[in-house]
Amino acid sequence: MSGSLKKFGRQSVVSIAGSVISAIASFVLVLVVTNYLGKEQAGVVLLAVAFFNIVTRIGLMGTATGLVRSISAARATNTSGDIPQLLRWALLPVAVVGTIVAGLTIAFADPIATFFTNGESPDEFAAALRAIAIVIPPAGLMYAALGATRGFSTMRPTVMIDRIWRPVMQLIGAGVLVVIGASTTWWAVAWIAPFAVAAVLALASLRQQLDARPLMGNDPEVTRESFWGFTIPQWGVDFIRVLVRWQDTLLIGILLGPGPAAIYASVTRLVKLASVVNQSLVEAATPQISEALAADDLDQAGLLYQASTAWLVVGVFPVYLVTALYSGPLSEIFGADFRAGATALVILSIGRILGTATGPVEAVLTMSGRSGTNFGNHLTSLIINVVLTLVLVPWLGLPGAALAWVASILVTNYGPYFQVRKATGLHPFGKATIHSIAVVTLSFALPAAIVHAVTDPGLVVAIAASIFSGLLVLGWAAKNQKLLALDQLLRRRTPKPAVDASQNA
Repeated sequence: MSGSLKKFGRQSVVSIAGSVISAIASFVLVLVVTNYLGKEQAGVVLLAVAFFNIVTRIGLMGTATGLVRSISAARATNTSGDIPQLLRWALLPVAVVGTIVAGLTIAFADPIATFFTNGESPDEFAAALRAIAIVIPPAGLMYAALGATRGFSTMRPTVMIDRIWRPVMQLIGAGVLVVIGASTTWWAVAWIAPFAVAAVLALASLRQQLDARPLMGNDPEVTRESFWGFTIPQWGVDFIRVLVRWQDTLLIGILLGPGPAAIYASVTRLVKLASVVNQSLVEAATPQISEALAADDLDQAGLLYQASTAWLVVGVFPVYLVTALYSGPLSEIFGADFRAGATALVILSIGRILGTATGPVEAVLTMSGRSGTNFGNHLTSLIINVVLTLVLVPWLGLPGAALAWVASILVTNYGPYFQVRKATGLHPFGKATIHSIAVVTLSFALPAAIVHAVTDPGLVVAIAASIFSGLLVLGWAAKNQKLLALDQLLRRRTPKPAVDASQNA
């Protein structure tokens, strides 16, 4: 196997390990919020979190992805002397735009709160918005700085800061609030405040990456126009992506109120458990694919694409299958009222399964320089999502929002799939991917069919059946490590001779 695949495997292990910690901490945080506050007050907190995530992407301006591509390409073409200038072009606008967004949020908090809560608990939501607004600029800087570190082909800062430190601090903050019995506003603050400290850590880590590597090349390969020519469309993509992810929660708040919004946001968190792992593997794959495409090595890019897709199927499909097959008992862990979201959970799980089958296709499309095409895909997805949500939610309730989200998932996965296939000939459906889809699906679907035929499964039965199915998949994967390239994913790193280390310092 190639050195790039081995390196990708190591980066993926680090990224996925951090994502597991992040997913567990975030999931427990939602459990604490919903069970302690109840669905109405939890809805206020989750609406504030949704709003924060959306407006933060406005301030980020697409620079995280832009820096990944530009820095990794500069390193691949021995023009890393461009990197300090790239960082100046990116970080200053992020700070300025983030500050403007924060000021507008504070100034218009009252009408925003009234609009998004359907007139229920607007004062509490407005107070939460004012409190979290000051964290918008540092959150944008954190994401941009971590994107830059990934451009140096390392996942460690992203994992340690964003996947481990931040969610663990959020959970600790929630524990303190349970003890002291704080108001709803403080719950929103505890959720968002760790972003500010994480920004300081991210910028310090970026400085370490710059200091640890010599910058080579005197002839600039990237101009301000070319950097922003790629990044501005990606800004739209990033904003639309997070809007698609969170706008349904906000629209449900507008149409139905904070309570239903809390139910939807909570049960979809079960699906997002796997999407965090999905995103971590994509982040690990992106700089490797970028370097391969920058070198016009389509064979290497295709190898990375198909290997990462097979790993996604083995690692992510099981979670989506479990949430689809046992949606009832799983949705009730947030509270008895939350079973109302079980049908929506099934729909979303199926949509995620279909989307995951295309692998990190968006990374392949974007890193080949087609950020404008990717923007068009996401804009189409957003329009479809919003229109269907507005039409279906008043008619079908929460399942209508889920159907709208699935439609957008299909657009943002299969649109790029056909575009990448036409432009480069690359596709994710190698032998490993096809075998993985068949084995994982049967391993979970058949035991679930037996369980449902015998009884109405509760949480304990669902967990036991899922563990059994998971062991079947693990056993198959262990016997087929070479097929899945898991020998590269699990291979221990061999220490390099001192001379190599000095050359790479």
